[in-house]
Amino acid sequence: MPTVVEFKRNGDMKREEIEAKIRRGIRDAAERGEPNAIYEWGNMFHYGMFGMRKCVDTSAILYRLAALRGHACAGLKWALCCYYGCGTKRNLVEAARWFAKSCKAGLKGCWFLLGNCYKNTGHSKKAMAAYEKAIRFDADEIEKIRNLLNRYNIVDETELDSLKKENERLEKAKANVHIAI
Repeated sequence: MPTVVEFKRNGDMKREEIEAKIRRGIRDAAERGEPNAIYEWGNMFHYGMFGMRKCVDTSAILYRLAALRGHACAGLKWALCCYYGCGTKRNLVEAARWFAKSCKAGLKGCWFLLGNCYKNTGHSKKAMAAYEKAIRFDADEIEKIRNLLNRYNIVDETELDSLKKENERLEKAKANVHIAI
C-alpha cells in the first residue's frame, strides 16, 4: 500500500492523483482483508477523506468488519456507532460489549462510556465499577475524555467535573498513604 510520503516525493503529481492512489491502495488492502486498511477505509467514508463522499452507514459497516478482525480502534468506533445510532440502529448492549473489549485492549478512555452504557441499561453495579476504573485516570486523561465527549456532544459537564473531583480525591489519598509509610 503506498504511503503519503512516497507520493510527496513525486512532486509532479496533482492532489487528485495522489488522493486517487491513496484510495486505491487502501481499498485494495481492505479487499484483501487487512484489518488496519478496513479501519482506514471506514475512516475515509466517515470523515470524507481523500476525496471520498461522507457515508456513515458504510463507515459503520467497515468499522464492525475491522473490529471483528481484531482491530481495537475499530472496535471503539463500532461501539460509538452503536452507542449513538450512527450508521446503525442504536444498541446499548452491543455498544457495551464493544466498549468492554476496547477497555480490555487498553483503550482507557472507554471505561467512562462503558459505564454510561451499563447505567442506561439498568446495570448500576457494573456502571459504578466502570466509573471507578475511569476515575483512576490522571487529569490529562480526563481532559482528553472531556474533549472527546464535548466533540460529539455526548455528556454534560457535571458528570465529567465529578469524575475530575473524584480523581483529585484519589490522588490526595494516594499522597497521604505515601507519607504515612
